[in-house]
Amino acid sequence: MISDYYGSPPPDLSGFARTADPSFTGQARVPAGTAGAPALAINGDPDTGLFAPGADTLALSTGGAERARVDAAGNLVVGGLSSIQPGTAPTYRAGALQVRSAGAGMNIERYTSAGSSPPALYLAKSNNVTPGWHGAVSDGTITGEIQFHGSDGAKFLATAAIRSAVDGAPGTDDMPGRLLFLTTMDGGTMPTERMRISANGTVTMGATPGGESLRVTPVAAAVNTLEAAGAVSGAAPTLSVQGANADIDLKLSPKGAGHVRFGQYTAAGGLSLAGYVEIKDAGGVVRRLAIVN
Repeated sequence: MISDYYGSPPPDLSGFARTADPSFTGQARVPAGTAGAPALAINGDPDTGLFAPGADTLALSTGGAERARVDAAGNLVVGGLSSIQPGTAPTYRAGALQVRSAGAGMNIERYTSAGSSPPALYLAKSNNVTPGWHGAVSDGTITGEIQFHGSDGAKFLATAAIRSAVDGAPGTDDMPGRLLFLTTMDGGTMPTERMRISANGTVTMGATPGGESLRVTPVAAAVNTLEAAGAVSGAAPTLSVQGANADIDLKLSPKGAGHVRFGQYTAAGGLSLAGYVEIKDAGGVVRRLAIVN
């Protein structure tokens, strides 16, 4: 059968049984239809089915309302009438899967008695341009990113991001990685790195990692400042060291001609203490401080 028939009223094929192999050449054409009257509708439910809202676009409607569409670029848009438009490049991109609605959300649920089998979201990167084929990544390659955006009234701008990248030279069964946390400063439009967890476990905040387990570099408005606050009223902030050894020193290392200071300090007059410093043993007995030249 070769036919381009379509007209009004639309033909209803639901009552016809197949009497022979219904093979044919050519196309079975239907009108584009609308969300309320889709071109291919369910028998007894004429406002649910498939229709074409535009060239090279296919949409699904239920109850006379569009629910999802595949656009000309191959994007699957759920809940919206068109593909998401990007904001400030390159932070906001139109993804291949988009969920748009007043109550947009996405659930990943897994039902199993195995405690080691949680629901998971996988982000993977290959340096091969052919989908489905492997190509080894290299040091610094970004392997995944979660971005957060807000509208300024005209476009979406990034507020923060969580990024994963290769952290070292990868190899067979060897893939070192780092995790970065980025935020956008007031007046900015692009997130910048604020904290990093490197492949060796080093946590760095605000600076390029060194050899420290924890490195804190303040912003320009808070020069050379590190604060610790008590959790409850009357509880003093505590600085302690932990490790495998029974005895571990606590080392305070000033830079250059800097001092280890207690209490208040006046540079012009030297060291000036407000209050006093006590040195006690484990039994609480006050001991002396001796300076041997």
